[in-house]
Amino acid sequence: LLHDIGRIGYEQPEADIGHPDRGAEIVSGIPFLEGVGPLIRYHRSTEGSDVPRGAMVVGVCCRYDRLRKSHGARAALDVLAADEHGYRRSVVDVLERTVAKDGGRFVPAKSMS
Repeated sequence: LLHDIGRIGYEQPEADIGHPDRGAEIVSGIPFLEGVGPLIRYHRSTEGSDVPRGAMVVGVCCRYDRLRKSHGARAALDVLAADEHGYRRSVVDVLERTVAKDGGRFVPAKSMS
């Protein structure tokens, strides 16, 4: 959910236009989130050598979550598999294997305490 922090305080559709930049600016002043800004800023980017791979992972997961809510888990993965290319397509492959292991849902990791 942190990737959408730039939407706070804005109504749609204006929040959608610049929320990645606003979100990156918000976390830039928080020392322990220092490396998260670029992942937020570029999570919608689909290509370019300056796009961090972590941002592509966040972007694919964001799309999956949106599509899953409206289309269901299997159809969401099918759409992603058809649409994504390059490294983002590799992320879809990993996501498909992960979802298949957990019966279409993400299962929280067990506590280590």
